[in-house]
Amino acid sequence: MIKKKLNISAIIYCRSNSKRLKNKPFIQIEKLSLLERVIMTTKKIKGIQKIIVATTVNKNDDGIIKIAKKKNIFTFRGSENNVLDRTIKCINKFDIDYFVRICADRVFFDHKEISNYLLKYKKDIKKHDILTNLYNNGKKIDPGLTIEIVSCKSLKDIYHNRKEKIISKEHITKSFYNNYRKFRILYLKSPDYFYKGFKYTIDNLEDLKRSRYVCKKINIKNNIREIIKETSTWYEKKLF
Repeated sequence: MIKKKLNISAIIYCRSNSKRLKNKPFIQIEKLSLLERVIMTTKKIKGIQKIIVATTVNKNDDGIIKIAKKKNIFTFRGSENNVLDRTIKCINKFDIDYFVRICADRVFFDHKEISNYLLKYKKDIKKHDILTNLYNNGKKIDPGLTIEIVSCKSLKDIYHNRKEKIISKEHITKSFYNNYRKFRILYLKSPDYFYKGFKYTIDNLEDLKRSRYVCKKINIKNNIREIIKETSTWYEKKLF
C-alpha cells in the first residue's frame, strides 16, 4: 500500500467587510494590493503543498476570488460569520492534514521562519495538535508575526465538540490555548525581536500609514530584520 503523503498547506483568511478599514484586501500598498502582498509572501513558504484563499460567499468578496485566481491560487468560499465552519469545509475539500494559518491583514509575516519550522518538525509534526509562537516565556508575540501550524484532525475534534465549537467560531485556534493541558502544543521559540511591542497588522488608517512607510523603505523585499528596523523607526519618530 502506498503511504499517503502528508498534505501541509497554507490557508489565507480574507474578507472585505472590515468595520474599521473598508475594502481592506484591495487597498494599494506600493503598487500592490494588500492581498497580493500576502499571497506573494505566502508563495515563498517552503514545505507547503497548496495555498488556498478562504473567503466568504458574500458578493462583496468576489474581488478576492478574482485576485486569487489571477495569482493562480486555490480558492474556497464559505460562511461569512462562522470562520471555523468555513475552515472545516475548506480542509475537507482539499484533503489537508495540517495548515499554516495566515490572516490577510498580516503583510509582514516571516515566511523564512515558517519554512524553517516546517522543515525542522516535518518528521514529528504528527505528534502535535498545534505548533505556535504566540507565547514565549510569558510574553505574547507582536501582532502580525504570529505563526500557527494547525492539525486538521484536532481542529475537527474541536468542531465536533458543541461547547468548543461555539468558543472557536470566530477565532479558530482559541480552544487550543484555552485547553493547553488537553492539547499537544509545541511552543515555537522565535527571536527576541518578535516581542518588541510593535504592531504589524493592518486594522485601521494608522496601521495603513505605517505599513506604507515600511513597504516604501523595503520596496518588495520581505526581510524581517529590515521590516522590524523600519517599524521601529516609525514608532520612534512618531510618524503617525
